Amino acid sequence: MDVNERAEEGRSVVATLRRHAEEEPEKVAVVEGKTGRAVSYAALLADVERCVATLRSAGGIDGSVVSVQLPNWYETVVVDCAVLECGAVLNPLLPGYRRNELEGVRERAKPALMVSPRHYRNFDFAAMYEAMDRDGLPIAHVTIEQGQGDLADALAGALAAGRGGVPLNQRLGIEASELIFTSGTQAAPKGVLHSERTVGSNIAGMAEALSLTRDDVVWVPSPVGHSTGLNFGVRLGLTLGCTVALQDVWDPEDGLKLIESARCSYTLAAPTFLRGIVDLLRASGTSHGYLRAYTCGGAPVPPALVDEADDVGMKVLRLYGSTEALVMTCHRPEAPLADRRASDGPPLPGIDVRVVTEAGGEEDRGVAGEIEVRGTSVCVGLLTDGGLRSLTTDGGWARTEDIGVLGEEGYLRIVDRKKEIIIRGGMNISASEVEHALLGVEGVTDAAVVGVADERLGEQCCACIVVDDHASEERLADIVRQAADSGLATYKLPEQVYAVAQLPRTATGKVQKHVLRSVVEDGRFHASWRRG
Repeated sequence: MDVNERAEEGRSVVATLRRHAEEEPEKVAVVEGKTGRAVSYAALLADVERCVATLRSAGGIDGSVVSVQLPNWYETVVVDCAVLECGAVLNPLLPGYRRNELEGVRERAKPALMVSPRHYRNFDFAAMYEAMDRDGLPIAHVTIEQGQGDLADALAGALAAGRGGVPLNQRLGIEASELIFTSGTQAAPKGVLHSERTVGSNIAGMAEALSLTRDDVVWVPSPVGHSTGLNFGVRLGLTLGCTVALQDVWDPEDGLKLIESARCSYTLAAPTFLRGIVDLLRASGTSHGYLRAYTCGGAPVPPALVDEADDVGMKVLRLYGSTEALVMTCHRPEAPLADRRASDGPPLPGIDVRVVTEAGGEEDRGVAGEIEVRGTSVCVGLLTDGGLRSLTTDGGWARTEDIGVLGEEGYLRIVDRKKEIIIRGGMNISASEVEHALLGVEGVTDAAVVGVADERLGEQCCACIVVDDHASEERLADIVRQAADSGLATYKLPEQVYAVAQLPRTATGKVQKHVLRSVVEDGRFHASWRRG
């Protein structure tokens, strides 16, 4: 079956689940690493169908946006599947999002329904949403508990309370099924719209490239509240009929236990997860042969880490992807170690990649230029204030704003990124957004945020600030706390803060961030404050 046929097969979530339930009703569809709860395909199908029927009886959500801010729980899988089956636009949100991000989502996406935990990791989500409801337009919102039994009724009850606005698909005149917000060079994140065809074709291309089958077990440590965990964890696994093993809170020991107990064979996850597992295996002097395909990207993958993973029985397959075009290149399992450590592999089936000059001409092999991509996985477009903006040219090519080199064998190697973002553990952080939060703290007169290399996370968020009083360690820690109180997501908070007399600037007043980054990485600054 080719890529297009596989993509068409996955158009109906319920039809796909029903086929797997008929063939292997008792096979485990989803297992939670933290609780040990295991749910069969037959039970998952029943839960999803119940939610779909109840949502439709409450008035339906066809074409509307439904924002789902839930952790890696079984309930999240059910809600996501039901939303997609109802023809709505699924808007996954990270549990780390706070008021700043959520108000932007509400304003731009105008969701018909927002779903969150009641409490999660010592944070009161219910109180936050209630405060947003009081201060702005009413929100159709429902809180979900892990293990909740009345999931369908809770969703329908919140929806019946009323919703406003025209469904997104009607507003834009498109057929979209996913809206994913991702940070770029500006404080406002980009809203990336995908259809079932763009997502389905990329999932099918990954399955073909990696020779994945229903016998594989998918490990999902990446958040289901973003594209990686959602599309290349949950959706890929359920499309193929695999068992999906969800890890809620990241802990290397829990991750290794889940990999071994569920016998996970595939994942797509950032280097930070890989580093933790590899370190545990090396420390214990053991190895395992379960995880045959660790597809890894979202942040620079050190070649030495690929070597270390190989030594403990984990085959790392570097890849290159983005929220806008999903996975573009990926190594195949049979690729030699030398190739897997040196590049991000060849294009997936259905994807074309080229490297172009500043003038738009195609570069020769081995010469660096901007990466452009063409294929069925390129997003429908970006959500803008005026509607929808396409990323593709007349020839179907989309710019990535990343710099790369295509080798003679067709393997892509990333050289640099044009976008001013920090990639921490696979998550994009807008430097300007963090700077804005720091500058909102009384006493901070200037601020610049840069990404510095980190072995575990890929990059760390580092802030250099000018303060108008004595910059003690306690004072700097308080500044970070106040930045967090402004509504900044937890993963965006600085890991290191340096108090400086002034920031280096060009003649036109722009901060010379390359100078700051060099000084920090060379150790010429002594950290005034580090996160514990």
